Amino acid sequence: MADQSLTIMTPTVDGVLLGTAPYMSPEQARGKPVDKRTDIWAFGCVLYEMLTGRRAFGGETTTDVLARIVEREPDWAALPRAPAPILTLLKRCLEKDPKRRLRDMGDAHVELDGIDAAPVASPFALVRFAVPVLALALVGAMAALVWRWQRPSPVPPHGVQFTFIAPDETQLEIGAPVPSADGTRIAFIARSASGQRSLWIREIGSTTVRQLPDTDGATVPFWSPDGRWLGFFAQGKVKKVSLAGGPALTICVVQSLLGATWNRENVIVLAPVNRTVLHKVSAAGGTPEPITTLSTDRRENSHRFPQFLPDGRHFLFTARSDVPENNIIYVGSLDSKAVKPLFAAQSNAAYAAGYLLFAREGTLMARRFDATTLTLSGEAVVVASRIGHNMTGSLAAFGVSSDGSVLAYQAGVRITAHLTWVDRAGRTIATLGPESNFDDVRLSPDGKLAAVVVPDPDSGNRDIWLVDLRTGSMTRFTSNPANDWRMAWSPDSRRLAFASDRNGRSSVYLKAIDGGDEELLIRLPDRGVFPKDWSKDGSILTLNIDSPNGIPSLAAMRLTGDRTPVAVGGSVSEREDEAMLTHDGRSVAFVSGQSGSDEVYVAPFPRGGRRRVSAGGGVQPRWKGDDGELYFVAPGGAIMAVPFRGKEPIEPGTPTQLFRPCGGTGVMPGPYQYDVVADGSMFLTICRSPASNPSAITVSVDWTAAPRQP
Repeated sequence: MADQSLTIMTPTVDGVLLGTAPYMSPEQARGKPVDKRTDIWAFGCVLYEMLTGRRAFGGETTTDVLARIVEREPDWAALPRAPAPILTLLKRCLEKDPKRRLRDMGDAHVELDGIDAAPVASPFALVRFAVPVLALALVGAMAALVWRWQRPSPVPPHGVQFTFIAPDETQLEIGAPVPSADGTRIAFIARSASGQRSLWIREIGSTTVRQLPDTDGATVPFWSPDGRWLGFFAQGKVKKVSLAGGPALTICVVQSLLGATWNRENVIVLAPVNRTVLHKVSAAGGTPEPITTLSTDRRENSHRFPQFLPDGRHFLFTARSDVPENNIIYVGSLDSKAVKPLFAAQSNAAYAAGYLLFAREGTLMARRFDATTLTLSGEAVVVASRIGHNMTGSLAAFGVSSDGSVLAYQAGVRITAHLTWVDRAGRTIATLGPESNFDDVRLSPDGKLAAVVVPDPDSGNRDIWLVDLRTGSMTRFTSNPANDWRMAWSPDSRRLAFASDRNGRSSVYLKAIDGGDEELLIRLPDRGVFPKDWSKDGSILTLNIDSPNGIPSLAAMRLTGDRTPVAVGGSVSEREDEAMLTHDGRSVAFVSGQSGSDEVYVAPFPRGGRRRVSAGGGVQPRWKGDDGELYFVAPGGAIMAVPFRGKEPIEPGTPTQLFRPCGGTGVMPGPYQYDVVADGSMFLTICRSPASNPSAITVSVDWTAAPRQP
């Protein structure tokens, strides 16, 4: 039964995998053209299995197996003592580069010359080796004839399931692959060796995979109904790019994008920022307008992941709440703010072929759904198991074509990371504490502690933990059922300000690190508020405030007297975030989309003329303790350093790259993925383990053919 789960049973189609996964060649696993050298690879796999009693490339799932075939060598140490020519033959057969592989089975005798002179355990051992080899050679020849007899089809036949991996020199990003409406293409995100993310397209019926130009930094792809355009989020903007070519065009400015969907009337429904409602905007461009309302009774804090139903007026979406049972999938409408609850789930949802698809704890489910009456029927059935599922964000890594023909998903991975100390030259000094799914990291001013955010693997709820920088031991700091995150240290290192969803939308709380009650600092009834930095004299907290249309603004609040927030950095219509004060409190560094992309600026605090610091993109600014240097993250994840001189005004120098951490993969996206000690000599970074990266995308054509009961 285990072998059946690893076998791809389908007629030969150009670009579709054929065969049993553990015996596929690297080029076959990548969906590339194959020849007789693929049969030689399979011969090597069987020979290895005969000699060792185990597979050369094993794994729990097809995705695991294909990843090992492409990325790893067999365990050569597992081979028993055998004639040297046999071992040479084996290694020639299992060369990953087909150009270096044994060219023909007829050449095998060359490798076996002299085998009679080699010491063999017994004559029986050699006979036991030779017979299966001859049999396998015959099987290989038959397979080659079948391969040449089959004619490629323009599209895969019904019932096909195949898997493909990232293009050469790239790594798949965690996220949902998105089929086009007609099921002919799959859009996905891959990251280059330099750390830059971009959009790629895979043609279903061929091996064609291509990168879309002008999509650097792209996330959250979504298709136009006619398949001519692909929307995405990058640099604080929702954009669209034509598959026919040309530059990406801006649709609207937002803080982030938690899903979007596009109907035939060129209306886009989107979630423009965390902690707000769904909005609509014209695909031609404009300002997003709210179309849903958060339920205060259910303590909702976010609406996200909309998907239009076939009528183009109704849409599915997910509501997030700090109360687990109030995480609900709804049906909304462009014609009314009234919504219809369907069922509780921490997942996105999509409709296709009479089914509503969603995930529960990493299992993709389908339930009958009438898109006209908006009613469910029957019990949910299992479509796929062990798919990627981010419980924190209520996002499962699947997508389905609106015509119902194609389903695509990523297998689940256990996301883990290390807190890693790195010096200015990029050398890893040490790892700190245990492995975990770290989110934010902030160093205390006294250099004794780090505050980190760790999501619960089951519920997805975020909590703050304190890490002792000397011992690496971790202590839980918050334990509220709501999300607690986005921290700022007091200058004396005795308190933390943090954001919490316990009032629905994010509010700012204050708590001493040695315990005690939590104090509510600021709550705005219709906007989320997040702490950013604490002035070194202890009097001011900088904030980020979400606006209803998804364009965040910078503000500051005095911690004594009147706590009314005041604007920081001037008034612009672009998104601004990550306000970090100099230690003397006279200037502030922040990120703004004013130039058309996210860049780092500095300005007198609280208001004054701004100076652009970065060139070509920049986020996550951090000051050195003496204000003589500013650090930020460039596109691709490299840490940059900018020297500063003077006080009023401070004058930036030229940015230079220090290093790209985490084995060259770079700093991950997010406001607080690294921090720096006061003298600028060491950086503490969150480095995700390689096993946390998805290795393949699985595509099912006519996926409704055989749903299974749970």
